[in-house]
Amino acid sequence: MNAIAEVGTDLYQRMLAWSREEGERGKSLAEEWEPTPWIVDAYTGGHHNEMGREYDISQWCIEHCGPESVPMRGQKGQWKRGGVTIDGYTWMGFATEEMMREFCEAWM
Repeated sequence: MNAIAEVGTDLYQRMLAWSREEGERGKSLAEEWEPTPWIVDAYTGGHHNEMGREYDISQWCIEHCGPESVPMRGQKGQWKRGGVTIDGYTWMGFATEEMMREFCEAWM
């Protein structure tokens, strides 16, 4: 009996559980985040008051982690910004735990 070690954050594991329950609809979400399982819910700012923060975060990620991961477009990368921002918070995913920790030290 082989046990598969859980990779990524609790948020990633909860997203995977939800995607399994949703079947085909959830499958694409799981595939999109699979390369970047170290996910945090980060304050990126609101659309009306802190657009500069979102830009600065994206630039920091590019400089420190490399290109963004966009699996739906075939783009491989080391980090991912979620497509939805709620009350100024956006999921930010990273390929490694170390990248996630560096991001958290810089932005959270």
